Amino acid sequence: EFPLECAVFVPSPEESAHIGETTQSMFYNAPMKEKVQGGSTDAPGGGAIRTFSVDSSWDKTQLMVWSKDVGKKSFKTNIEILQGPNNQKQHLNLRCGGSTQPFHCVLNTPGPGWNIRCNSKKFLEDGLFQIACGPYGPTSSINAADDVVVGGGGVVSGGWGR
Repeated sequence: EFPLECAVFVPSPEESAHIGETTQSMFYNAPMKEKVQGGSTDAPGGGAIRTFSVDSSWDKTQLMVWSKDVGKKSFKTNIEILQGPNNQKQHLNLRCGGSTQPFHCVLNTPGPGWNIRCNSKKFLEDGLFQIACGPYGPTSSINAADDVVVGGGGVVSGGWGR
């Protein structure tokens, strides 16, 4: 309802410098980082797709999307955060300025089976950006070897296809 109330955080120059250093440190030292180029937006799926499998020891995952080093143009992307085949996915629709406006968020990703999927929605000539993914805060002591694997990966013979 209106009137709408909101607050804006304006950091001091010292806090702004600290936030900038933290942001750059995360982006340049992230364990998973990919370039994403636009693609055909005529197809129903859109452009290029990148998928990150989140380490099961990360209780929280930080995600950063930026085009500072690769094109300095705005980006348009859809990001999906999902766990397993039957759980409701979280969906982010991003439209950001790119080199001057990186997108940064922290996601709760407790337990195994989390994936982050990025789908570029810009054309091939105009859509290069980078996405970085890493842990936020302390990690848990979960052993990835104990995760449940669906599908197994082995070859199964027989069945109804004969």
